[in-house]
Amino acid sequence: MIKARTRLTAASTQTREHILLAGERLFAEQGFDNVSLRQINTAAGQRFGIISAPVSASTQAEILELRSAGQRLA
Repeated sequence: MIKARTRLTAASTQTREHILLAGERLFAEQGFDNVSLRQINTAAGQRFGIISAPVSASTQAEILELRSAGQRLA
């Protein structure tokens, strides 16, 4: 059971990284105000709406992290 939980955590971490990298790239290319959550989701290779509204506090923190990364790159 611990191994299954570890795999899920690793997969979740990988998904999160894909989303963060996709958001960072799109924000750098298009600016924060010109990128939708749907675009980030698609660019991260997610088939379903992993990112959606309303969002949890942790997701809001990740979005703010993406925003600051995009501003640094712009």
